[in-house]
Amino acid sequence: DSMYINEQEEPLLVYRKDLSFEGNLILTPERLYGAGKVNYNGGIIKADAIGLGPNKVSSDSAEITIKSKDPDKPAFYSPSVDMELKLDENKLFGMSNYNKPVTSFKFHKYLTSIRKIRWDISDSTVVMKTPPEQDQDEAYMISTNEGKDSLKLDATAARFDLENNLIEAQNIPYIDIADAQIYPYDKEVLIEKGAEIQTLENAKIKADTNNLYHEFYDAHVNIISDNDYSGYGFYDYNPRNGKKQKLYFRDIHVANNTTVAKGEISDTINFFLNSRFYFQGNVRIKAPKKQLKFSGKVLPKLDSNYLATNWFQYQDYVNPDSVNFMLKQPVNNSGERLHTGIYLTDSTRQMYSRFMGKKKNDGDDALFDATGLLKYNFDDQQFAFGDSIVVKDGLMNQGNKFIFNTREKTIQTFGNINLDFNNENVDLRTTGSIGYNVLTDSFTFDMVMGIDFPFAEKPLQSAADSILNFSFFRNDTRGARPAGLIGVANLIEDDEERKKIMENLNAFGQVNIEEI
Repeated sequence: DSMYINEQEEPLLVYRKDLSFEGNLILTPERLYGAGKVNYNGGIIKADAIGLGPNKVSSDSAEITIKSKDPDKPAFYSPSVDMELKLDENKLFGMSNYNKPVTSFKFHKYLTSIRKIRWDISDSTVVMKTPPEQDQDEAYMISTNEGKDSLKLDATAARFDLENNLIEAQNIPYIDIADAQIYPYDKEVLIEKGAEIQTLENAKIKADTNNLYHEFYDAHVNIISDNDYSGYGFYDYNPRNGKKQKLYFRDIHVANNTTVAKGEISDTINFFLNSRFYFQGNVRIKAPKKQLKFSGKVLPKLDSNYLATNWFQYQDYVNPDSVNFMLKQPVNNSGERLHTGIYLTDSTRQMYSRFMGKKKNDGDDALFDATGLLKYNFDDQQFAFGDSIVVKDGLMNQGNKFIFNTREKTIQTFGNINLDFNNENVDLRTTGSIGYNVLTDSFTFDMVMGIDFPFAEKPLQSAADSILNFSFFRNDTRGARPAGLIGVANLIEDDEERKKIMENLNAFGQVNIEEI
């Protein structure tokens, strides 16, 4: 008891005027079914086995097409869907039979593997979700636009607004672009035709993906392709010794598959690299490198009205956990040389100190001069500047070191002292320590001298004996005092001899007479 209805020249209206069928139908007392396609409100349902009823159309494997104004580019297409069109609700409910990205948004040049489909015909929307039986990792959207380099969005849901031709990809944890992870605000992005993603606002950027050293927030991001993006946003600079500060990076982009960022730090934001060093200028980030690169000028914060200092030029990477500077010949913003040490005026021979300052006169002599590594020790509350091995490892190494104690307001120098002694027959080398009290403007010296001059052996030995008898047992001339350590480190040129004497100093607090 079946009636066969073959395909006619005109589509067959089934149950209602807005639903037509093209193909072959079979009518039985129980149901109406067939093979062909159903046209309904801009949608096409095509299947080899399709059931039709007064209030529904169903198939366990149907091609679903939602037409657009361009007949060659349907707005939505899915090749195999277990579906049911509920005519009384004016909605189509379906489940893609594939876990792979076969559902297509032709105008938007995207494919998706999200399986659950709901076409709300009255609202002109298609809503897609990941069903419980689908693994979340299997749900995503991928661009077919060649210029997007197969850009992938790990979206587990989407909403397609057919009226405005916009896709809202949802539940995206982040997007991998080049070496960065981009976190959309509310985990959503809007996709326009041609696979163009609308500018993300209030997004986060983390880079690089191997280390995640850097994070930008409140960012505006333009996603260009799987390997390219650009934008701008804010960044928290958080030094170990100092409070967190907010930096604005006006240019964040990809260069050679690496995230780079550029910003400016003006004098209005009172920015510091740590609580002891202020900075003005430019800042750069290259994502694989933890340190930020600063290019501009730095001012030490001395907390002293008696000791002036100047901004010095600096360009290099800075580690916020340990801020220090290598300065071979520091200069101010005008390119003028800055000095750190103890100096004598060329006219009155008056002593004065400088810490990153200009000499009073260009011809002033340096009693002590420091260059090299500059840092601040927060435990000791003091700036240290000088040869890096002495600044890092202590006085038992060759080199100069300048210290300004911000609590005591005192300066202490360690190393070579230039007494400007010139005699062709006498070689006089002087090392030791110079102390300067900034508040009282007073200097103290503790020196060790090395004297080499032509003299007969017997009287030379007699002179040495006299010096030893006078000084060896005096506490104030013990070799283990700082000046003694400095003297050994800087005056004894032979490495083995210097090492042996240092061992005696450490063990006995003095140099054995036999070693002299």
